[in-house]
This record gives sequence, C-alpha cells and structure tokens, in this order.
Amino acid sequence: MTKLKTTYPNLTKTVRATIKSKYSQIDNKDEWHLNPGNLKTSFRSDIQISKDNDNLLCIEIEEAQPHPDTNVTKYWPFLEANPQTRVTLLQIFGRGFMETDNNYASRIQLCKFVANKLEAIYPNRFKYVWHKFAYPSEYYMHHSEEIAYLIVDIIRKELSR
Repeated sequence: MTKLKTTYPNLTKTVRATIKSKYSQIDNKDEWHLNPGNLKTSFRSDIQISKDNDNLLCIEIEEAQPHPDTNVTKYWPFLEANPQTRVTLLQIFGRGFMETDNNYASRIQLCKFVANKLEAIYPNRFKYVWHKFAYPSEYYMHHSEEIAYLIVDIIRKELSR
C-alpha cells in the first residue's frame, strides 16, 4: 500500500504573495521595496526587502530546514564583503519547530548564538529578530494565509523602527 504524502502550503510563497497582493510598497513613507531575494552574491534570502542597496531586511522562513543556523551564518561573509550594508535578519520558525522537540530547540539556540556573535562583531550593521509560529502541521493546511498576515505585520513593525 502506498502512503500518500500530505502537501502543506509553502509559507514563504504565501508570505511573498501576501506582500505583493496587499502592499505595492511595504511602507510608502520610507520606500521599502520587495526584492527577488538576491543578496548581491550567489546565495539568497527567502524574502528580501530593501530601502536602498545599503539597507536590507532579509527574511528567512524555516519550515523544514534541518540546520537553520546556516541561514544565519551565511550573512557573515556577506557583511564582510559589503562593509556599507546594514542587514536586519528576521528569522521565522514555522511548522516543524515545536517547543517539545529538543533537537529543534537546540537548533534555535544555535541560531541565536551565531546571531549574537554577528551583532557583537557588526554592532551597527547587523540586527537579528526571531519569531516562532510553531503550530501543528495540520494548522498550516487551513491557516497559512492567516500566518502570512501575522508575518507581514512583524515585517511592517521592523521596517518602522
């Protein structure tokens, strides 16, 4: 008997679509714009919003990434290579990052550890913000758009600082 694989909505795509459909500019006053996700280098962020080439809000949405710390660490060489650029990294932990899972809890701690080191090395150029939306996987099946709106609200708050 073949087991059917359940497909969950891709939260990154849902958030990107929500931003595109609801906000032509995230914050008209400051002229922040949604970018395709390229960081002037060969690696990507899930979602990137920029005011200009020197001020970036990068969003990493962790849905099933087994080592989310790599999505923090990859900004280190970027900051090193682009000394004029300021990065705010917003890391969202979604489906799969439940409090009771010790493996994921330790991985989140590692993300925070690496981010704290980067904030110390680049005090005026790197800021780390994280949020966890650790709902049961079944919740995502029917509420991914609601979660996307919550994430967009967090993005708007970060851009207004």
